[in-house]
Amino acid sequence: MIGFAIFIIILGVLFIVNGFSLGVLTTVMFNFLSLWPVILIFIGLGILSTIKGLRWIKWISMGLSVIFVLMLFFNPFSPTPNAFINRDSYDYGYYKDSINETFDSSAQEITIIFETGSIAIDILTDDTLSEPEIVGSHNIDSGKLAVVNEGKTITFATDDFHSMLQLNKRISLKLPAKYSYYIQIKSGVVDLRTDDMHNSIKRIKADCGVINCVSSFGRIEEPIILNMKAGISNIKLNVEKESTYRMDRSGGINSTHIYNLKEDRLNPDMDIRINAGILVFEMQPSM
Repeated sequence: MIGFAIFIIILGVLFIVNGFSLGVLTTVMFNFLSLWPVILIFIGLGILSTIKGLRWIKWISMGLSVIFVLMLFFNPFSPTPNAFINRDSYDYGYYKDSINETFDSSAQEITIIFETGSIAIDILTDDTLSEPEIVGSHNIDSGKLAVVNEGKTITFATDDFHSMLQLNKRISLKLPAKYSYYIQIKSGVVDLRTDDMHNSIKRIKADCGVINCVSSFGRIEEPIILNMKAGISNIKLNVEKESTYRMDRSGGINSTHIYNLKEDRLNPDMDIRINAGILVFEMQPSM
């Protein structure tokens, strides 16, 4: 009860300070999906506190419940751009394994599929890479990441139950910029960041329970299609200032902000289709 009371108080204060921001709700939801195993600890402590001589454990449970609620709002691993790994270096000391996958260079489009329970995905297109090869790294336990390479389609998959229990798991990829890509994501919870200054990523399709997406695009010479379906979506896009867009959205509660960009229903640079129960969307020109 104490934890729930503190949760309501903090939620009310944040709404007063920030206005009714759906960003507060999405932050809480992302953090809950990362921290939910703590509830099992509370259940165990609750059982122990009913035993005579161990009643003092309830005070520990109360203290932990307060910490848990605070982390729901202020956990430093919240899905924000600052939570992502430094992209200037791909030699991450805590990454367990490297990724090197050669694809069919004759394909018009390379499809990259992610099938996971919970994952953070970091994708960068690089014009210094000349070979038809995806390089990168990941910090998923050995043997828990399956990679299926069919030449034109490369699939990264993890066991759903295992990945939901593994917090802060990431896959980081560099893609040769001279090829075209179609990114598909089928995940329970995904934290996606893409950085494509070369118009190499032509399509992104996501079907997730919860998605946080922070994507940057350079000059758009060929249209980009974003098709996202999720229960909760928190999406931020940075595009070139001359870019046009068409956006079709459906679902429940949404907060949408598009700054200084022109809508074009016939021939848009960005064709955005979103179906979400709760949506926080922001798109603006790159600085």
